[in-house]
Amino acid sequence: HQFRFIVAAEDGIEYEDLKPLTRRLMAQMQEDLGTKLDWVAVDHFNTGHPHSHIIVRGRDGRGENLVIAREYISSGIRERAAELVSLDLGPRTDREIELRLRREMEQERFTSIDRRLLSMRDDDGLVSPDGPDAIRQTLHQGRLRKLERMGLAAEVGAGSWRLDDELEATLRRTGERGDIIKTMHRELAGKGVARSAADWVI
Repeated sequence: HQFRFIVAAEDGIEYEDLKPLTRRLMAQMQEDLGTKLDWVAVDHFNTGHPHSHIIVRGRDGRGENLVIAREYISSGIRERAAELVSLDLGPRTDREIELRLRREMEQERFTSIDRRLLSMRDDDGLVSPDGPDAIRQTLHQGRLRKLERMGLAAEVGAGSWRLDDELEATLRRTGERGDIIKTMHRELAGKGVARSAADWVI
């Protein structure tokens, strides 16, 4: 078996080369897991969001099945990558974080706000974006309205929302399609060919 994941730093565009970041992350993972890892990665800079695809062989340093805790896969790797990026680029100010989140509200891709909304679902699968933090509440409400326009969320009561079961997969596909269109448009523009994005059917 294999473990596959993508490392996509929000400020990845500031890296001239993602290889050192990926190598440091994998070295940290080996230390965390207590075993040598057999892995390969490829970097993509051809979209507006530079990222690395990483595949880890499902065998540990002794040739036995590699077992990774679910919590480490779901959040541990992300936390380790965030630590490394913060060391490289410095910590974000509260203002920078707020501005980034406000930009995320209208994006047609899977965002950190979406990840937060999914984690907020109750036992009935509903999200109630209330809370003491007025800024976060505004961001969540704004994002839910955007998802509603995309057909991925529906208000089912006063302040309660139901998210589409395929929300993450749909937004990831939409984001990838948008990156492809932008890349093709940029390549054509570089060759002096003008064409509207509306002409592309993918």
